[in-house]
Amino acid sequence: MRPRPLGPGPAALAVTGALLAIMALSTAPTPLYPGYAARDGLGPFGVTVVFSVFVAGVLAALPTLGRAGDRYGRRPALLGAVGCALAADAVLALPWGPPGLLVGRALSGVAVGTAAPVATVWITELVARAWGEDGRRRWATLTPALSLAGLSLGPLLAGWLAATTSRPLTTPYITLGAALAALLVPLALAPETGAPAHRTGPGASLPPPGVLLAAFGGFSVTGLFGALAPEMLATIDPHPSPAAVGTAVFAVFAAGAAAPAALRRVPPARQIRAGAVAVVLGLAGVWLAVALGAAPCFVAGGVLAGAGGGLLFRGALATALATAHAAGAVFTAAYSGLAVPVLGMGLLLTAVPMTAALTVFTGWTVLLLPLTARRAA
Repeated sequence: MRPRPLGPGPAALAVTGALLAIMALSTAPTPLYPGYAARDGLGPFGVTVVFSVFVAGVLAALPTLGRAGDRYGRRPALLGAVGCALAADAVLALPWGPPGLLVGRALSGVAVGTAAPVATVWITELVARAWGEDGRRRWATLTPALSLAGLSLGPLLAGWLAATTSRPLTTPYITLGAALAALLVPLALAPETGAPAHRTGPGASLPPPGVLLAAFGGFSVTGLFGALAPEMLATIDPHPSPAAVGTAVFAVFAAGAAAPAALRRVPPARQIRAGAVAVVLGLAGVWLAVALGAAPCFVAGGVLAGAGGGLLFRGALATALATAHAAGAVFTAAYSGLAVPVLGMGLLLTAVPMTAALTVFTGWTVLLLPLTARRAA
């Protein structure tokens, strides 16, 4: 007897769970980097290289596999992304040293680059079927927060599991792998949803340059904390626990998810302007925390910068969807911002202390984001 297909409401929940789990896997290594440093001799530059390999996987998948849902259907595309994430999870769970980290992070990037656009569109279509056009519009205001919510869960889960188990570099991946595997059957039973949505054709116009800069700048904050939070916290506490790192990064990413949801009725251009101000002030607080060794200032600055980054991304994505249907360009700009500045930070850290490198990062942000706010309208 054939299993009954899921209704659109439960299917939307299953797809949401898959996206959250794939995003969580992408940030789970953050609080584990000190453990990799002890096991494999991975320094700050090595961490940023590993992080950039993940972003390269995202950027390679976005313009190709990210549109697989339009070509082959939402279900097979997302099932493929979950399969890729499971492969990444298995590689990362094994003690293969830096080569295993590079391969696992690249596979995780491909999974994210495939799942982010496919799942976002599929959830929107399922919500419209389940709760009508009003439900779809309400969901669309929360969509940009979903990816950041998933990103926030990874460090929190991995950090606390690593602090409470005898296998800190394995148990987080076993847990996430089990969650991903449990979603395979519900996803296989989820209904297809018909016509593609938000396709970016060759004739589609691009968003204003300021919108792309907003996405770039917003995710650069995510990249800074996702790759280098352990190194920054080590300037305050020489031996931060994985739980402390995971909680701090969770707070930054969760603020990035909550701020756009709380201000969803604010016009996108105003969100971008508010986000630019919040990022600059937040990074100034982080710089003071690193320079003075003040942990509360680090958390407060990180939360403010994370909220600003979330507003920048949400404002950029909402502008693109409303004017040009060029969400792919915004995702590409965002994930470029995730890697490029952080790789530069890694290079700087081979020659200068964290305070000096963070001064450069904060300085270019102060120059970039006011320009972004003026040109995003």
